Amino acid sequence: MSIIEKGNEWARKNPIKFIIIGIFLFGLSIRIGSTFSGTSNPNSSKSNNNISGTDCNGYGDERFIRSKMDEMDRDVLEFSEIDKRKYYVRYISWSNGTAVNGDQILDYSNNPCND
Repeated sequence: MSIIEKGNEWARKNPIKFIIIGIFLFGLSIRIGSTFSGTSNPNSSKSNNNISGTDCNGYGDERFIRSKMDEMDRDVLEFSEIDKRKYYVRYISWSNGTAVNGDQILDYSNNPCND
């Protein structure tokens, strides 16, 4: 039995382990590829303790805002950046059982960095 056949047999017997190892190797290959291509993960060099927002690029703001909207039972219809770390959000709120349209301008320029 060849190594490939043994590997295939192991993967059939251990599908969860096979998937986990595959995900790990995929992530590792992306990390190695970005190192050799000269690019870097924008999240890796940023501090989450940035209070002023001056060094913050706002990469995590949209994810943070969408998660908070989800917690408030709101579906985001439109999300756009109108200035550095200032966003326009249009949503439908379902909190009272019926759809209610709303919109907000959120200013994250003085909030901790979410990058």
